[in-house]
Amino acid sequence: MCIRDRRVMAWGALFVGVGGVMIAFADASAWALAPWAACLIAVYAYGAPTMSGAREVERVASQVMSLRGLLGRLEAAQLESPWWTRRLGALRGEGAAVARIGELEALASSLDVMKNALFAPLGLVLMWPLHASARIEAWRREVGPHVAGWLDVVGEVEALLALATYAYERPEDVFPKVEEGAPMLEARGLGHPLLDDGVCVRNDVELGGDRPALLVSGSNMAGKSTLLRAVGVNVVLAQAGAPVRARSMRLTRLRPAGTSRVQDSLEDGRSRFFAELERLKAILDEARGEPTLFLIDEILHGTNSRDRQIGAVAYASALLEAGAIGMITTHDLAISERARELGVPLEDTHLADRVEDGEWVFDYTLRPGPVETSNALAWLKAVGMDIL
Repeated sequence: MCIRDRRVMAWGALFVGVGGVMIAFADASAWALAPWAACLIAVYAYGAPTMSGAREVERVASQVMSLRGLLGRLEAAQLESPWWTRRLGALRGEGAAVARIGELEALASSLDVMKNALFAPLGLVLMWPLHASARIEAWRREVGPHVAGWLDVVGEVEALLALATYAYERPEDVFPKVEEGAPMLEARGLGHPLLDDGVCVRNDVELGGDRPALLVSGSNMAGKSTLLRAVGVNVVLAQAGAPVRARSMRLTRLRPAGTSRVQDSLEDGRSRFFAELERLKAILDEARGEPTLFLIDEILHGTNSRDRQIGAVAYASALLEAGAIGMITTHDLAISERARELGVPLEDTHLADRVEDGEWVFDYTLRPGPVETSNALAWLKAVGMDIL
């Protein structure tokens, strides 16, 4: 039964009730109210779906209404950008965001009056909940499809404000050049945006052409993962229209894809290694469909060294054949040897460390060639496990 039919029944029940009350007073008989009581029960039974839907709308109404002030500010904004003109049309057009949210606020208030103990009995007799619910349901059907568009506009504006704030707070950062052509990335003095200037170490990163991929080796805590994240975050910022933490940066449009946050799952019965394999497959699938920047951290470290060497080089070869560019970190130096044997263009680079006065020193500077030192055994002693 549609909303209109339910409201017609509600009005009919009300008229029957008024007639019943008049007859009851005239004949001094309560039985005259029986038809009205039956109508009342039937109408509320048929109107239950409408009232249930209205309660759902009422539940989220406060969240929608909280947007009213923000949307009002946006509607009043005096901007001439073509982008903003299109977005403003979504707010001022058929949906008329601020006015329609005001209607919802009034409708929700009309339903709230049933919480008044003095009005509630009369409201039940007058079918107030059903009429109010029907109006809310009508609002939902008419205006509801526009709400997603309003939220999209708010989301885009919020994102732009965040980028604008970042640009304002980082005047030393530069806007990158996004170019057309074969996948490439060239960054000078690139650093991680979340590190303070006093501790941020900047590196030059160049990928593409005859240098499609870097194999980054290094000891524990040398900064390999941070380097991958610095590259990935800056590429995302660049393609979002934001400045980047670098002295200069050029790149083509790239889809960043990495393995920094792969986790196992006891609930799903997935090991860390299997979760990594799933992510690696997803990255390869993406690379075969669009230009991709792969950032693989500690590739296949959950398996034995022989399988890791064979699998890592074969996987890197497949990515490069698909046209992707990127970086792979590892502790396994034999991967580099196998890549050279098979002619896979993984260029060796490393992040080094040294010991000075009994203290480890990390300079987080990317250098050519494979790493020549390791520190895992020394770390055992450093944390109090002198077991060797």
